[in-house]
Amino acid sequence: MLTGIDTIIFDLGGVILDISPAETESRFEKLGIAVTRELFHVTPEMNPFTMLEKGEIDEHEFYSGVRKTYNRELTDEQIFHAWDGMLLGWTPERIDLIRRLRSHFRILLLSNTNRVHYESYTNSFRKEFGFAFEELFDELYVSHEMGCRKPHRDIYEKLIAESGIVPDRAIFIDDTLINVNSARESGIRAYHLTGGEDIRDILRY
Repeated sequence: MLTGIDTIIFDLGGVILDISPAETESRFEKLGIAVTRELFHVTPEMNPFTMLEKGEIDEHEFYSGVRKTYNRELTDEQIFHAWDGMLLGWTPERIDLIRRLRSHFRILLLSNTNRVHYESYTNSFRKEFGFAFEELFDELYVSHEMGCRKPHRDIYEKLIAESGIVPDRAIFIDDTLINVNSARESGIRAYHLTGGEDIRDILRY
């Protein structure tokens, strides 16, 4: 799979970081709000979740937007607790693998993420591993800083332009098929990490 490859591009949630969108759905449901994984990960329509992921609003506007959109009197803390619920934690062996891969490949991150989650998982990463999350990669490309999000082609085109990668010498690993297909349409090789697979199964170094 890595023949002719000099750059590996990783998605984050479900690939490096363990997540449970179902936990966030459950926590929001207890607050009287019905959300789905498609709403906050795939659906392109404008809503507080996608606006936060594109960096169009900050965390305070996000909390206000959730209250307004769903007409619920909730505190920032209640919304944060629900939204943060999907972040489960790290698998140390995956982190060790990525560090080994950096000796042989350029390692990039391309993730739909947001200011709220970014602060949570970078803090937990430093506490667990003793160094900054950003130091795991050569470069990070995150939706809330880029102003666009997967699966739209513009995020891949921005990554190509800003990183200077040769698309057909890079491979992108993501657990969402629509994101994988968009990467391929942009000329980047891509691998769909399906249920039950782990990067440790497909990348052995």
